Amino acid sequence: MSIRFYHIFLIILFLLLSCSCRKRNVDDSTNKSGDAEKSINVNLDSLRFKSGLFSTTNEMRYENEVEGGVAAVLLFRQNKIDSIDLSSAIFAINDSAVFYKEFHTFPEHDILLHKGSVCGGATTYYLWSKGNKVQVTSFLPLFNDLVSSPSFLDSCILYWGLKRKNDIYSVYAMRYRINNQIVDSLYLMDDEVATDYSGYFGNPVEIDGGYSFYKGSDNWFVDNKFIIREKM
Repeated sequence: MSIRFYHIFLIILFLLLSCSCRKRNVDDSTNKSGDAEKSINVNLDSLRFKSGLFSTTNEMRYENEVEGGVAAVLLFRQNKIDSIDLSSAIFAINDSAVFYKEFHTFPEHDILLHKGSVCGGATTYYLWSKGNKVQVTSFLPLFNDLVSSPSFLDSCILYWGLKRKNDIYSVYAMRYRINNQIVDSLYLMDDEVATDYSGYFGNPVEIDGGYSFYKGSDNWFVDNKFIIREKM
C-alpha cells in the first residue's frame, strides 16, 4: 500500500471514530494531511483579509440543534490566534486587528450529525489586535452576539442594535467609526426577536451613498449621515 493511500485510510478511520462530539477547540492537530479539503464554501478574499497577514487553516464542518457552518483556526503571520466560525462575519480592521466570532465544540448533544461534522457553534464576537483580545460588546453599544449581523464598511462597523423594552426589543441601525470611536444610531422598529437563528437580520450592505439594513422582505435605507431612514 502506498504512503498516500495509507494516509487516506487513516483519515477515513479518524472521521468514523469522531461521530460523537467531544468538547474541544479546533486546534493545530486537526486535518494535518495534505489531502485534507482546504476550502469548504468559504472565500477569504482581499475584502475580508486586506493585508494578507491573516489566514485560516484546519477547516472543519460543524452542526448544532439550530444551524451549521464551517470552523477553522485563525492565524496571524502563521501563528495561531483563535478557533473561529467562518460562517459568521469576519474581517480585518487593519494590518494587525481582526474581528471574528469564536468557535467551540460542545459536549455531547443528542443530535444526528452528518459524516465528518462535529457538534459545535459560535457564541461570542471578539476583536483581536496586536495580541490583545476583547469582547466587542465592551465597545459596541447594543451589540448582540447572536443576531447583530455586523459588516465592515467605509472603515466602520455596521450592525443591528437591540435594546430590551418589556417583552420586545427596540431595534436600531448602528455604526461604529473605527477612526474616532464615534457611535451613530437610528431607530428602525420594535421586534420580538424570538429566535436562536444567527441570520435573523441580514448583514448591512452599502448602497447609493448609504446603507441597507434588511430583514427578510423588509429593507431600510439609512443615509451615510445616519439621519434619513426610509423603509423600502
